[in-house]
Amino acid sequence: MAIKNVYALPRGFKSTVVVGEGLHAPTSLAFAPDGRIFIAEQNGEVRIVKNGILLSAPFVVIPITFELERGLLGIAFDPKFDKNHYIYFFYTTSSSSKGNPSTPHNRVSRFTANGDMALTGSEVIILDNIPSPSDEHNAGCLRFGLDRKLYISTGDGGHDYGQNAQDLNSLNGKILRTNPNGTVPNDNPFIGQANVRAEIWAYGLRNPYRFTIHPLTGIPIIADVGDETWEEVDIGETGANYCWPFAEGPEPEGISCAYPIYAYKHGNDTIGAAIIGGVVYNGDNFPSEYTGNYFFGDFMLGYIWRMILNELNQVVSVTVFDKRAFGVVDFAEGPDGALYYITQRHGRFSSQLVKIYYEP
Repeated sequence: MAIKNVYALPRGFKSTVVVGEGLHAPTSLAFAPDGRIFIAEQNGEVRIVKNGILLSAPFVVIPITFELERGLLGIAFDPKFDKNHYIYFFYTTSSSSKGNPSTPHNRVSRFTANGDMALTGSEVIILDNIPSPSDEHNAGCLRFGLDRKLYISTGDGGHDYGQNAQDLNSLNGKILRTNPNGTVPNDNPFIGQANVRAEIWAYGLRNPYRFTIHPLTGIPIIADVGDETWEEVDIGETGANYCWPFAEGPEPEGISCAYPIYAYKHGNDTIGAAIIGGVVYNGDNFPSEYTGNYFFGDFMLGYIWRMILNELNQVVSVTVFDKRAFGVVDFAEGPDGALYYITQRHGRFSSQLVKIYYEP
């Protein structure tokens, strides 16, 4: 009797390593409109994969503070990149700026691309003074919405700072929303309120390391890394409170809270401990039944799951899609319709850029 390969992808799907060597602690990836893959490394370097080859020269090297979960953490292309060539980055720095001391803090900056290099001196600070009170829970995801606004995830700052997530005068433990130039949109939920940061779009999050924007509805889908018990998937809603540190996953019940649409528990052989979102598939390579499905993973366990949602963003089913993504830290859908992800590994294991595609 043949032994079933428990690590196999569903029938017809294949995976290939696009880049198997040369990446150093990658954290985030994004596709340029021309198909180049930009990869942020935690040490401050931004690498480019062009025609399947990792270029030796970095696009830019950003001076950063690199400690545990601090560093270069996020990347996003301006919706008008073809015209303005703007790329945005989220990173930790100790350099001082106006109104900010020279202590570790997080920053969102914009650079201008000139081919495969950033223009020297092109950095423009978009949002500064995002506190980094510890080297944990800095979040760092950047995504542009269908509304062309920039959405930014921030962590609560670590276990001693969980209360920041409920403080509307703090940028920690939030999803922030700004215009591309850093100004505040006039339809943000807390604009004009005293002692409240107007950049806040949603709050009560622990460490929303990765989130995605639904390509058809524009709704953010947030993967919030849990504490000791639950990992959760949340539907983004303007002004929503996800209730950390008073709630984790579905517990406790009965409080006024935006509860997750899905949560999985720590503590057995098949469940991990660090959720990584995620993309909603909208390509033309996978079979049609995969369109609109949400793919997400777990850094510790190495699983990728397929979540089927209905039109009300309710979970229909969650199934294992792959079990070979140990160290996964980010996902992206390529222009070829394939699903790409990067892993961050150390020691004798190399960080990788991996492609999953369908070929019946």
